Amino acid sequence: MSMSIIRSLIIVSTILISVLVNECFCWSSPPLPQKNNKSDNNFCHHHRREFLRSILLTSGLCISTKPSSARNLPSSTGADTSKSGTVESLADIVSLRYNLSLVETNYLQKKINYLDGTAIPTDEKIFKRVFDSYSNPVSYKQKFMDQNAFLVYYTKGFDGPGRPNIEEDNNQKQTLQFGARNEAWVGWDNVLTELKFSNAGDDDADLKKYLSATIRAVDSYLLLVPVGDVKAAQQTLDISW
Repeated sequence: MSMSIIRSLIIVSTILISVLVNECFCWSSPPLPQKNNKSDNNFCHHHRREFLRSILLTSGLCISTKPSSARNLPSSTGADTSKSGTVESLADIVSLRYNLSLVETNYLQKKINYLDGTAIPTDEKIFKRVFDSYSNPVSYKQKFMDQNAFLVYYTKGFDGPGRPNIEEDNNQKQTLQFGARNEAWVGWDNVLTELKFSNAGDDDADLKKYLSATIRAVDSYLLLVPVGDVKAAQQTLDISW
C-alpha cells in the first residue's frame, strides 16, 4: 500500500472521528442564545461546517488557505437584485423577448438590417444582466458549497445526523434560470456572428436556426415565471408577440 493511500486513510479517519467528537459537543452543550433570547438552533449546524473545514485545512489536504472553489456559480454581471422576482425587473426580459420577435419579423421580411428598430444588448455581460436582475439570487448555501467544494465532495454532502444532504434542494429554480439565460446568450451571440460575416445572397439557414434557438431559450426562461406576471409586464409595456 502506497504512502499516499495510507495518508488519505488517516485523514479520512481523522475527519470521521472529529465529526463524532463535534456531535457530542453539540448535543451536550446548550445552544447559544440570540439577541432576542431565543435559542440558536443553527449553532451546531454552522459550527460543524467550520469545524470540518478547519480539519481539512490543517490536515494538509488544502495547499492554499483560501477556500476551494468548484467555479459552478455564475460570474457577477453587476445586476441590481434588489427587485428580483418583481414585474418591474421582469419587464426588461419581456422587452427583450419582444425585440427578438421584431428581429424574426425582419428576417421573414428579408430586410437589409435584421436589427432595424430593435434594442437587444450585444455585450454578453449586459445581455445576461437583463435576466440576473429578475432571477433568484445565489443563495448563502450555494456560496458555501462553492467556496468549500473540497469539503462537500469528501464528506459527500454530509451535514450531520438526521439532516438532509447539503446538496439536496439547492435552489433548483435559480439553476434553471441561469441555464436558460446562458442558452439565450449562446444563441444570440451566434446570431450576431452570422450577421457580422454574412453577405447578401448567402444561405441564411444557420441564422434562422440560431435565432430560433435564442427565442426558445428566452421562452423557456419565461416558463419559470408566473403567467400573470408575464402578462402584467406585457400590459405595462403595451407589447405582445
